[in-house]
Amino acid sequence: MSILNTFLHIIFIIGLFYLKKVARSLLSNNYFTTKVILNLKKCGILFLTSGTSYAVLNILFYLWNLYLGKLEVILDSPLTQPFLLIIIGLFLLIQSNDLSKAKGFKEENELTV
Repeated sequence: MSILNTFLHIIFIIGLFYLKKVARSLLSNNYFTTKVILNLKKCGILFLTSGTSYAVLNILFYLWNLYLGKLEVILDSPLTQPFLLIIIGLFLLIQSNDLSKAKGFKEENELTV
């Protein structure tokens, strides 16, 4: 269990690394570059993978404890963090798609001028 958690945390940290690359490009006013779009997509996929895997792992762990008869009442859900990662990952994927379309519109606009 701890090896899998460590692996999922490494995936999350790699996603943060790609997000840092995107922030660096955006701060230098490079909005519509392929590099930004691909890094946003990679970051979104990594966050989505990490969040989904972590949620499935937590659900399986809960079901295993339920099977063993160790039912616990938890006030703070262990699924909050994974669902937040899933939402952020989906948002980043949507943003990469929108930036890709905007890049196409920008190139088309530059050709007509």
